[in-house]
Amino acid sequence: ARRESFLRSMFTDDWRNKAFAACLSLVIWFVAYDAQKTRETFEFDVVLEKRDRVVVEAKVEEGNTPGSPFAHRVRLTLTGQRGSLNSFSSEDHNGVVGRFPVDWIEMEEGEATEYGLLRLDRIEAFEGLPEGFAIQSCEPRVLRCRVDQLVSKEVPIQDLLARPADPRYRATVDKLTPETVEILAPSRAFETLQIVAEIDARSRTTGFTETYPLVAKGPQSEHVQFLDGNSVVARVSVAEALVKEGIELDLLYAVSHGFGVLRRSRARFRFEFQGSEVALAQAREAASDGRLRAIVRTTLRFDKREFEVYLRSPSDFYFDGLPAGVECSEVPGGLQCSILNMEFQVRKAEGN
Repeated sequence: ARRESFLRSMFTDDWRNKAFAACLSLVIWFVAYDAQKTRETFEFDVVLEKRDRVVVEAKVEEGNTPGSPFAHRVRLTLTGQRGSLNSFSSEDHNGVVGRFPVDWIEMEEGEATEYGLLRLDRIEAFEGLPEGFAIQSCEPRVLRCRVDQLVSKEVPIQDLLARPADPRYRATVDKLTPETVEILAPSRAFETLQIVAEIDARSRTTGFTETYPLVAKGPQSEHVQFLDGNSVVARVSVAEALVKEGIELDLLYAVSHGFGVLRRSRARFRFEFQGSEVALAQAREAASDGRLRAIVRTTLRFDKREFEVYLRSPSDFYFDGLPAGVECSEVPGGLQCSILNMEFQVRKAEGN
């Protein structure tokens, strides 16, 4: 009975003060626990900001793989109050970015130097971190940077044409407006840099005029800034593709001896023509029924009993009945035309 009375008195006698003391102890414990220093590791993106100069190459000066390219991301171990770190850790911290101006790079000695060192363990560079945090470690900690001056220059615009998917058509860029554009880029990048307009004509069968964005291609193209617009108007013509085909024709010649007359050779000869498939089909049909003929432009005269001329160029012939859109592109091997004993003779010129 005495034991039960003693236990009862421990909880009931002066219970208000005892409850207050217990609560106060818990509060003090939580405050002390929350104020304890602790550490936690995070990964953040890093931006190397340009001014009148730009970092064109950054390599890890120390770390797991010395000399490896910098991946624009650091691993920071932060120290701070346990409560603040726990709260920050539970939030979305993707918005924290380390921004390092090019002016923070400690350049190596020498007037013509391109290289310098940049330390990444600077807490003031990381936007979005709560106050009171400190950097215990940083991986990587130091970068070796190659720096180049930014210069402006006017450069030509090149077209990168995706041709029609239908092989019967061909596309040609007739005009780009403007033809040049002013850009800001690292001084050494201009040797290999290209500014192109990527023009898509794969589904086209007729000409068109459209506006296209300009794209920088080549090493260090990510540092290019367009100063007077980044688009171009392209005028593109689309037509049936030209194909080549050999067609045999009758050959006629003009003889002049007081009067002109057309004489036919004893054989048909093969000429190379080019044009659209439709136009070449018309030329084949005209040749088969005799409406398309080749006439020697050089007048053969009977001033002498023997006369000889070599014809090797399409301009040496006139093609009577040739459909529009077709032209003679070649006289394979050439022809040898001669008059011997008042008779017109023609043969291929190979071997002569």
